[in-house]
Amino acid sequence: MSVNRKPRAARQDKPVAFYEQAASTFLQRTRATAGRDGLVAHRFTLADLAKCCHAFRNGREHETGFRPGNDVNPFIVIPKKHGDARGFFSETYKKSQLEAAGVSIDFVQDNHAFSAAKHTVRGLHFQTPPFAQHKLVRVTRGAILDVAVDIRCGSPTYGQHVCATISADNWRQILVPAGFAHGLITLEPETEVLYKVSANYAPDHDKGLLWNDPDLGIDWGVAEADAHLSDKDRTHPRLKDLPQFFQFDPEKDLPLVLNSIS
Repeated sequence: MSVNRKPRAARQDKPVAFYEQAASTFLQRTRATAGRDGLVAHRFTLADLAKCCHAFRNGREHETGFRPGNDVNPFIVIPKKHGDARGFFSETYKKSQLEAAGVSIDFVQDNHAFSAAKHTVRGLHFQTPPFAQHKLVRVTRGAILDVAVDIRCGSPTYGQHVCATISADNWRQILVPAGFAHGLITLEPETEVLYKVSANYAPDHDKGLLWNDPDLGIDWGVAEADAHLSDKDRTHPRLKDLPQFFQFDPEKDLPLVLNSIS
């Protein structure tokens, strides 16, 4: 994780000591968990500082990332997995768990994708309103690097991304909200990905963003020549050419930050 050493909030005559204390709490937790959990934030931003300060004020070290309404951020979900000599049991989706974090999403469709080869890239995909989709992504076989890019025009974190390693072994899931382009690369052959979506597939609203746009700065860990893509995914527009499909509302929307619940 790269860190902005002088957050804008601390430069605008804010209570610097308070922000430093809150930011320190946030960074200590982030640095301790990033390598272990396979979570990568592209940049420590004012958004991160605002989030950790809000949590700090309310006596919480780490905020959930959700508030009621449309204000949803990328979110790591870690379902409990109960194992014994027979195998294991896990509640892979629990609506009440998300509602306890402050959000209610009605998922209407489940999708299942199988990728035969390692370094298969799918993305970066999204659907436009009124068929914009929240996605809850998990892996039942193999592993992926999952990426979410903020494409909400006017967002302080527009064009920035978060990524997370999701695998059958670590049992994590990632929620990618509407207003973010979503993509993945398989880290193992014969990888299977399941994901829930909050709107049905709508071909006329199916859009994309070029996966290796240099302006995004995503480290996919593979050379373009070694990546397996569809012809469609090779021809998506770059960020600078992307129409303004989503608008950031500062009154209700949060800039980009990645959080988790378990």
